[in-house]
Amino acid sequence: MTRATPPTRPMITDLRDMQARFAARLDDTAQKILQQARGGDDLRPLVLDILRTRCRLGSLKKQGIADITAAAKNGSAELAELFAAEQTKRLFTPRQEEEIAAATQARPPSPRLDKIFGAGGRVYLTFPPDIISATQQEVTVWLENLGLVMHDYAAGHARGHAPTPLRIGKLMQKHPVPDYLKTEFENDPTRNRNLRVVISRHPRDIARVSTGRDWHTCLSALDTQWGAVPRDIEKESLVAYIIKDDDPDITAPLARIRILPYVRSTGLRGLFNQGADKQQPEVIYMCSPQVGLRHDVFEAVVADFCATHLNHGQDGAYRLKNGVYDGGVMPQSARKANNRVMPGEGLF
Repeated sequence: MTRATPPTRPMITDLRDMQARFAARLDDTAQKILQQARGGDDLRPLVLDILRTRCRLGSLKKQGIADITAAAKNGSAELAELFAAEQTKRLFTPRQEEEIAAATQARPPSPRLDKIFGAGGRVYLTFPPDIISATQQEVTVWLENLGLVMHDYAAGHARGHAPTPLRIGKLMQKHPVPDYLKTEFENDPTRNRNLRVVISRHPRDIARVSTGRDWHTCLSALDTQWGAVPRDIEKESLVAYIIKDDDPDITAPLARIRILPYVRSTGLRGLFNQGADKQQPEVIYMCSPQVGLRHDVFEAVVADFCATHLNHGQDGAYRLKNGVYDGGVMPQSARKANNRVMPGEGLF
């Protein structure tokens, strides 16, 4: 199995550009609704309010815009009714909201994380432009066997002797190719240059690691391990998401990685190490496995950020911070890190 080529270090994205693209996307969607409904511009503010609410709940993609269009055809009263209904929807129960708020209050001060993440609690990164995924490597070899070379993988173009580029998709229809490779080429997210990575310590982003998303795990607000999520907030776990470049508020992420805190190990176990976090404040961060869309370079980008901004200069043996749920899986980045990780110690 080939591996993705290690990326060059990503650049931090300008948030203002992303916010402008998000606003433009909502405006375009509102315009489409009003055109279909033959509604006037006086309905635009209500339509935008409904769209923003659905984005906040992560439900715009699932619910679509058909009911908004239908309401707009009937005028402002029906739109206002729809908006009122949207506002009653909640991702969390009142008790879960209390748990999130209490965990946020219980988080200890962290000047180091404050400096890295700023007041917004998020850092936005671009994927490096020189990504070469495992799928691209296989497609390149397949093309070479046909006497062709890769020209533009993102656009899906190859070159032969003729000056005109050849479409790789059409070549795959004419020449024998493994079914899996054709499928992976068509769906390879590294071909999409409009994706970004956001790394967050914001309590709401951590609370929603599996709630209101396109994936479901035991950390959902409706599932068995929800109690681990407020502990993640309190213990200063982080989370990384893949987002589109017009989605700065993480309304419809494509994948996520939990980034778990590890503290310097004292060699003690069980009940004897419950106070070790305070005695040994040095913390490193490790990536847990991806959930959602598979992206060959996602974990490498997140691990690079951790190594550069969070783990620099820290070495030794570390254990998972008390109370943090690891899902029973060894962090993927632990195998690559210089830090010796002792998973599972101190778990509740």
